This record gives sequence, C-alpha cells and structure tokens, in this order.
Amino acid sequence: MMMILEGLQDTVLSLWDWQNDMEVTRSTTGQSLLGGAFHPLEDDIIVTYGRQHLAFWLKDGNGALNRKDPLSAGRSGTNFLSMEFLSDGRLVTGNSRGFITVWGLSEDSGKVFFIQKEFKAHDGEVTALLPLPEGVLISGSSAIDQEGEIRVWDTSKKFAGLASAVLPTGSGGVTSLCPQKTVTNEWEVFVGTNKNVILEGSVMWALNPVVHGHCDDVRAMACHPDQPCFVTAGLDRYICKWEITSLIWKVQSDSECFSVTIHPHGSIVAVGDEHGDVTFLNMEDGLHVTTLPVTNNPLYTLKYSPDGDTLAVGCADGNIYLFQTHSNGYMYKIDFVLPGSVPILMLDWSVDGSHLQAVFTDNEYHDIAFWDLKRKEKIHTANQLKELEWYKPNCTLGYKINGMWNNKHIPEAVHVCCHVSNSKQLLAAGDKNGYIRLFRYPSTSDKAAYYEEKQCSTDVNVIQFLFDDNHLISTGGPDGAIFVWKLIPSNIV
Repeated sequence: MMMILEGLQDTVLSLWDWQNDMEVTRSTTGQSLLGGAFHPLEDDIIVTYGRQHLAFWLKDGNGALNRKDPLSAGRSGTNFLSMEFLSDGRLVTGNSRGFITVWGLSEDSGKVFFIQKEFKAHDGEVTALLPLPEGVLISGSSAIDQEGEIRVWDTSKKFAGLASAVLPTGSGGVTSLCPQKTVTNEWEVFVGTNKNVILEGSVMWALNPVVHGHCDDVRAMACHPDQPCFVTAGLDRYICKWEITSLIWKVQSDSECFSVTIHPHGSIVAVGDEHGDVTFLNMEDGLHVTTLPVTNNPLYTLKYSPDGDTLAVGCADGNIYLFQTHSNGYMYKIDFVLPGSVPILMLDWSVDGSHLQAVFTDNEYHDIAFWDLKRKEKIHTANQLKELEWYKPNCTLGYKINGMWNNKHIPEAVHVCCHVSNSKQLLAAGDKNGYIRLFRYPSTSDKAAYYEEKQCSTDVNVIQFLFDDNHLISTGGPDGAIFVWKLIPSNIV
C-alpha cells in the first residue's frame, strides 16, 4: 500500500494499491499537511501531521479511513513539524513550541493513542527527529536568527538528555537528520539545514559542513573569463564562488542580490543589490574592496565593457549608469547616464565597445533598445545593427536569436534568459517553465532544431557557458538550485 498527500493547503490523503495501479480510498483533510507514515507494527493505522494538525487514521475492513484527532481544543494551535516511530511502535512528534511528545498505543480494540510523556526539548521549533537502533532519539531544532541545535535523548530512560551540540555559525536551522551508519556508538549523522548546508559528524565531537548552497532564488550568476569557476548571488544575501561543484568562498551581503559580473581581467566581481548599491569583491578570496552607491532602486543587470574600462549598470528606475573604471576595476567614477523609464533587465556591449543593447520591461511586454555610446543617444532604427557583434551576449531579444522565439516546434515557449557560447557556435536558453534549450548560433529559422532538458518547474533565472564551453551553468527555482551541465557533442543542426 502506498500513501500520497496532495496539495499544500487543503491536503488530500489517498491510498493506492501500487502494484495494481489502483486507488483504494481518499479523504480530504481540510488542513495543511507536512507529512505522514504508516504505523510500522499496525498495517491499518496511518498518522499524518502538519500545520495545526495531528491525526490518526484507522482503515476499516472496507478500506475506508476513519479519522481520530487527539488534540483538545486548547491545543489546536500547535504546529507539528516532525514525526518518527520508535522500534517498539511508540510515536514521537516534535512541534513548533519546542516540545517532544511521546504517544503510546492502547491495547484495547479501539486502538487509541495517548500521551505517555511530553517535555520541552528545544527553545526553537523541533523540525527533525531521528531514532537510532541503539535506543536513542536525536532531535534537531530551528529558530529565527539562531543556529540549529541537535540533542540526543535516551529512549529507555524516560528520555533523559545525553548530549547536545549547536551547528557551526552560518549553517542555519535543522531540517533533516540521517544516520551515517546502521549502528554507531558515536551517533554519527548527516544534518540538512534551511540554508541548504549539509553537515556530517557526531554530537559527541564535531559537525562539519560538506555541502554548501544557496537557500533562496539565485537571481545572478557570472562565469570567469578564463578559468573554470563562476560566481552566484541570490535573494538569500549570499555571494558564492564555485569551481564546477566545489565552493571556493562564501560571503554574506547586507542586501538581496540581483546581478553580478566579473571584470574581464578576472580580478574583481561586482554585485548589484536591492538598494541600488554595487559591491565589489576580490575575485581570489571574496574580500570586500568597496561599495558604490548608484541609485535607490534595485540593480537588475550590470556588465563590464570588453576592455574593462567601463561598467554599465541597468536599474529598475529605467536608467543605465556608466562608470569609468581604473586600476583593473578597483576604482570607479561616474561617466554619464542613459535615461529611461521602465526597468532594465539585461545588458550587452558590442565587441568594439561602441554600442549597448538592453532588454527592458513594463511587466506586460519585453522590448529591446540600442544606444550609440559615442553620441550618447538611443538608436531608433535598429536595422543598421543587425550585423553588429555583441560581446558574450545574454539579451533575450535580437535578430540572431529569433529561432528560439518564432519556433514552430515550441510556439508557447517564453524564454527568460539566454547566453551565446564563447565559440559563438551555440545558444543556450531557459524558459518560464524550467526548460533549458541548446540551439545552434546564430539561430534565425522558425524550424531551428534544439536539445532540451527540464531542470525545474519555475523560471530559469540565469544560464551561462563556462569559459571553455565544456560546461553550462544554470540557476532556477526558489530552493536556490544551481545546475552544472556537461556538454557532449551531438548532431544538433
């Protein structure tokens, strides 16, 4: 038998005979559930938990589910965030008030659960539970503006506390626990956190991070001009440098980050934030160099000119700010402003540095505009720019990438990001439904062939080739995911 929970708000519980692909029964809960499980010793009992919800479901001889709610009216506001069964069949739950509750099953025919013990386990929410075979229970907590905590309890001695440990600074709160070994006397575990960090170790000696990541939308990413590394920045206020899959450094910002670019010499990384500031970091170690106030609005895009002498900053106020750079990107001075009225989303420089193109939006449509930088004026007739070469282009509109828009194979696709390979042979694009596609470049035909993969169910935020075109990096989804794709030669024509 398989249990399925459907829906985030009004969750529906259904049971399936998975071997025969047949639904046995279903029931509407009317509440927001986080999880559930079959009782390990009683085939006809199911337990579900969630927001202001804890319920025991008894399956009768006809397969129907009968619900029993153990909470009294005075306890109805409790959120149950974790649940596990002990080896003897007792149920353990953790709630939002920091309490662990142990439930026993009565021996009468009514199969009624009752509270055997309840105790304050953590100051924060009890977000994870893990029973181990040697008779201990490990609990994990999460609290606002505090690091997570792990505690160990002796299940055979009235849940006496045995040990505790606080996660390292910056790790976040505990969301999941997993044993490293089947049997261990040192309680070795893996710990997952709400900052997308995975730690390994023991409560007895140390917990060390082994996997790092973002924990919110990664809105910005830039690849190094001549090394196999890239920088990401997101709404979680973290800026990270990666070498393929290894984290090199991680820096916390004071603001949500929307854009990032790397100086052509590879020495400086510039990050645009929600408050209109550009923060400059040393590419080698992530140390702060300087902060440049630009405006009071979010900076959605920024890009260095091919020679690195100018930084163009596209803003939500519709303006493009151009700064002269000196000392390989360590010093900046305002040059001039290209005025506008709707948010600038993307920027590209021409290879010779004489022109800019930018994609802008008013939330109803996207359009592209061009500027002659020598004259400091907008170009209203773009036909003369058809053959102009753009430097590492990422604007989603343009003559040479029409094949990803007016394509008969994918007429409904709405591409929200793209990038041309360094060899200028491939075009990578990401759409609003989480698909990434690889086209030949230039791509102008309405029958242009492509290769596609589905990476997530929401927008692909950014997509870029690494400097040698051997890998493609993409980001997308509110979970802070970063995807690294290995490019393999194929027969796309």
